Amino acid sequence: MMTADEARLERRRRRRQAVVSCGKRAVAFLFSHVGLAAIVVCYSILGGFLFRALEAPHEKQARVRFCFCVVQ
Repeated sequence: MMTADEARLERRRRRRQAVVSCGKRAVAFLFSHVGLAAIVVCYSILGGFLFRALEAPHEKQARVRFCFCVVQ
């Protein structure tokens, strides 16, 4: 029979093993072809949003200047 301390240590060990196992599976998936393709798609989408966020103010100013020049 296990003591309370031994049982607690055993639960911690099992939990740690589960976390490590899950981490290994996640890393293996990310380095698979499907995982790498998903990373590239996410990278492209986030890059598009970042580009729009950074360039939007300049684009609005350029559009206003262009319209002002055309009207004159």
